[in-house]
Amino acid sequence: MRLDLLSGIADPDSESSRAVALRYQLFLRAALAKQQIAWADIREAWLTLQFAAPVSLPACRPSWTGDPLVCTLVLRGALGSAVEKCGVTQCAPWRPGTFSRSVR
Repeated sequence: MRLDLLSGIADPDSESSRAVALRYQLFLRAALAKQQIAWADIREAWLTLQFAAPVSLPACRPSWTGDPLVCTLVLRGALGSAVEKCGVTQCAPWRPGTFSRSVR
């Protein structure tokens, strides 16, 4: 999945993925503002999520928390500077009823 954080466009496109792209766009705007970077100075900002990624996880992680997920953020500025950050975590597939019980 690829989320364009400037336009809010998601690929593959769905109502849910567009909502996620717009939510992360708000996070990015706030993070840039804290660093005193103008939104207009960003030319490219995207987030790629690779579910069930073919990477190994540290043995200390419990296997019940899901398959490997690789998340990559790329930012490019107006003057050509670029930053790429990648992280690996776990993501369990959604199944109906998995989180339906109230915790109140």
